Amino acid sequence: MYLKYRRKIDEKIASKVVKRISHTNITPNQISTIGLLFAAFAAVFFSFGWYPFSVIASILFILARFCDHLDGKLAIAKGESTKLGHYLDYFVGTVSYILMFLGISAGIPDKIFGYIGGYSVENFLTLSAIFACLFNTLLHFLYKARFEKEFYDYPSTKDVDLEDGIYLIGPFAWFGLINIFFFISTIGSVIYFLYNVKRFIKKS
Repeated sequence: MYLKYRRKIDEKIASKVVKRISHTNITPNQISTIGLLFAAFAAVFFSFGWYPFSVIASILFILARFCDHLDGKLAIAKGESTKLGHYLDYFVGTVSYILMFLGISAGIPDKIFGYIGGYSVENFLTLSAIFACLFNTLLHFLYKARFEKEFYDYPSTKDVDLEDGIYLIGPFAWFGLINIFFFISTIGSVIYFLYNVKRFIKKS
């Protein structure tokens, strides 16, 4: 319900913002860069591990993801879809998620998830999620270079898609459950990577 409501609000706000800025000198790439800055500041706030800062960080990260949604709409409205913008969009998206995982990981207690074979589960989850983000993007570019078409299409319904799940970072942080969000999102990233590997092999 939250995701469905969020998406409706997201679409309405994005459409209104695009109408206001589509006739200005603001470019989609500038919006992408602003989104990356939001993600970087969110990571810094998450790294303190203090509840009020986690709340601020979650809002900043939601704004970062909103910018990722907004830059595409602005590019279409202004007719400025470029190859550079395409690569920048994926770069910003990938780096934003990596920053989020690093920031949250730095802010949660070292022993919260325990150890396996002498290694911190938290560090293992963080590294696994980072590699999943990097290889998901690599799969996209490999597929696009080989078949000259987009690879990504998130599993979705008419109301939400899988990517919208990142907006749950808000409620989790606001209720003091950012550690649980970290655990779910890191594992989810790896599962999504494996899903994409299967799709890549099937489509290739």
